[in-house]
Amino acid sequence: MPLNTSHYLTKQGWKGHGTPLDGEKGRGLKKPLIIPQKRNLGGVGQNRDRAVEWWDDIFAAGAKALALGASAKKDTGAPAGPRRALSTVAKQEHARRMLMSNFVRGEVVGTLSISTEETDLSISQIQDPVLEAPPHNTRDARSMSCTDEDRAPSDKEEKKKRKRSESIDTSTHKEKKRVKHKQRDENEKRNKGEKQEKNDKLEKRKKQEKREKRNKKEKRKMEKRDKMEKRDRRKKRDKSEEKKAKDRE
Repeated sequence: MPLNTSHYLTKQGWKGHGTPLDGEKGRGLKKPLIIPQKRNLGGVGQNRDRAVEWWDDIFAAGAKALALGASAKKDTGAPAGPRRALSTVAKQEHARRMLMSNFVRGEVVGTLSISTEETDLSISQIQDPVLEAPPHNTRDARSMSCTDEDRAPSDKEEKKKRKRSESIDTSTHKEKKRVKHKQRDENEKRNKGEKQEKNDKLEKRKKQEKREKRNKKEKRKMEKRDKMEKRDRRKKRDKSEEKKAKDRE
């Protein structure tokens, strides 16, 4: 409940409203003001409530987690997260090796320049089974046997693909521009419509306010006219009554 100050001060010797707290002679109150000492965090007091020291618990937990001296040397530097099972590690390593084995080491198509003499030598070496063994990698032999005439159509196809991709990019760029212009036009139209609506509302409000002011003025004039007419009637009635009274006398 809130403290009633006037009631509390009257108990301490205050005479009431209209009198100073010093008293009439300036000697102060009869009794000193006693502030109640509370032993908790809700009031004034020297002793504090030490029931729940949450900050001390946090500091203690942080200190226990620290590794000092010999215990710090035992740490191997591994992450503190949960360790993975050996089966999952083995599966990941197997998948990585299978992926790397699919790549073949060699040159890119179009960078090889082989003369006809070298091709003849390679063909003779391949056809002679007595001198050397057949090549193990058939893919390398096919790449060595191909000539510039065979690569020409592939270059043309690459150029066509490049042109097609460039045309697609330009068309998409134009389409994006068209969509942006369309959105901008729609936003401008919407903004114009909103501005027009606001202006119309303001004009209607102004007209309505003018009409209301005019009606108020007319009402005031009518009320004044009615008052004047009532006053004139009252005066006429009073005059007629005075005449009648004089005639009777």
